[in-house]
Amino acid sequence: MLKERIESDLKKALLERNLLEVDVLKGVKNTIQNAQIDSKSNLSEDEIVKILKKEVKKRQEAFEIYLGAGEKDRANREKEEIKIIKKYLPQEMSDKAIEVIVDKVIANNQEVPNVGQLIGLAMKEIGQGADGKKVADLVREKFKG
Repeated sequence: MLKERIESDLKKALLERNLLEVDVLKGVKNTIQNAQIDSKSNLSEDEIVKILKKEVKKRQEAFEIYLGAGEKDRANREKEEIKIIKKYLPQEMSDKAIEVIVDKVIANNQEVPNVGQLIGLAMKEIGQGADGKKVADLVREKFKG
């Protein structure tokens, strides 16, 4: 479903001559195809979402590097690429919803001695609905407090 949507949007971008979107979608499509070849089976929607999140993370890191180096044009391109890829990601949970789940996980697992295990339990509960770094930071903050 997601893979087909990307391919369909790539065709549309080609017809509209939207070069930036064509570049991004070709790159994403190739990354998905390479992962599919590596796994020797069709990828699930969750696996494709993970790939897309990795692509966003790479571009976010590049954006910060370019911004720090004063390369505003390149930074803006990375930001535009992030916007294009995010169209294919599921809606992220609100900060409040994440906080409620984290509070519940901490309250239900007070015997768990370390933060890493709590982060794992929280991510299992949240799934693809939130950025792992955001969840980890929140668990660490709540665990200390």
